[in-house]
Amino acid sequence: MLNKIKIFICGFISCIIIFNIPAVMAAVEEYTLQRADFSIVINGEEYEGELPILEMEGNTYIPLRKFCNISGMNINWNEEIKKVEINSNINNININNGLSNIDPSELIGKEISINDKKLIFTEDEETKALYLEVDDTKYVQEAFVFQSIATSDKVYRFKRDESITKKFQFRDDLYLHEIINDKIIIEKIPTVIYEGMDFIDYNFYINNIQNINE
Repeated sequence: MLNKIKIFICGFISCIIIFNIPAVMAAVEEYTLQRADFSIVINGEEYEGELPILEMEGNTYIPLRKFCNISGMNINWNEEIKKVEINSNINNININNGLSNIDPSELIGKEISINDKKLIFTEDEETKALYLEVDDTKYVQEAFVFQSIATSDKVYRFKRDESITKKFQFRDDLYLHEIINDKIIIEKIPTVIYEGMDFIDYNFYINNIQNINE
């Protein structure tokens, strides 16, 4: 039997509870949440905190600051305008469990030759997504794809069962896993791996992943 927990919330962002950040007391509403009976893994790191994971009507709640710290985002309370500000720098999000020692932003604009292949790295000026072109095929950094499909009611992760052992290789064993329902959504995602970073085939992303929540 799940323990019912009553909690007062002044406001929330993206269905993640804000803790340890000053609140603007415009109005107080009462919500009844339940302690979740599942764990949450963010970019390969399992959430652990003093406050439990909560859920209400299919939505999952964890402390916002803890979430940002794990996912590599910056969070700040702006006292002047009374708002929480989150800076999501996609290129700095480490989703490879420390396999890569390269800052992805350092690859922008570079051309690298390896194994008779030419790797061309570019950045989208609007989305700041990092692209990789190999043999006229375009790939997009997994971190961007991960963030583009993130929602408040589903928790995804990209995963493969075999470890990365080479500096550069083509693989098709990546799959998309929905954690809460514990099911594989998409299998055999074509990727290029460079220095521990996954890049997903861009056309595959557009046709099979981008609109997965619709």
